[in-house]
Amino acid sequence: MHSPVPCSTCAGLAFCSIACRSAATYHQHECQSLGLLHGAGLSTLAYLSLRMLTQEGFPFFKSLQSKIEALKQGMDEKLNERESQYVQIYNLVTHQELRPNDDFFHRAVMALFIVHCLRETSFFPAGSCGGTYLYKKQRTC
Repeated sequence: MHSPVPCSTCAGLAFCSIACRSAATYHQHECQSLGLLHGAGLSTLAYLSLRMLTQEGFPFFKSLQSKIEALKQGMDEKLNERESQYVQIYNLVTHQELRPNDDFFHRAVMALFIVHCLRETSFFPAGSCGGTYLYKKQRTC
C-alpha cells in the first residue's frame, strides 16, 4: 500500500499518487472553498453536483445548455457520449411534487452558495455569466 499524496494547497484532500493529483484539474476549483463548503453543511448530493461541474468545466456546460434547449424543441441534436451521459442526468425524475417547500429553498440557497464559491476561483471565464453579470443583472446562465 502506498502513502496518500496530499493536495499541495489544502489539507482537505489526498490522492492515491502524484500522477492522480496532477490529473485532478477539477480540484483547483474546489480547493479554495472546500473547508467553507464542508462547514456550511454541503450534502453529499450537492458535493457530487459540484464535482460534476468542476470535472467538466464551464464551457462544456454552457455548450450543453444550448443542445438541451434544442432537444426540448424536438430538434435532432448530435451528442457525444459524455454529453449524452449528462443529458441522462438532466432528465432524471425529480419527484418535485413530493418535495416540501423548505427542501426547494435549501437546494436553491446551496446552489447559489456553490456558484458564489466557484466565482472565487478560475472556474468561470472572465466576462461569463458566472462573474459579475450573474449578480448585477440577477439572471442565471
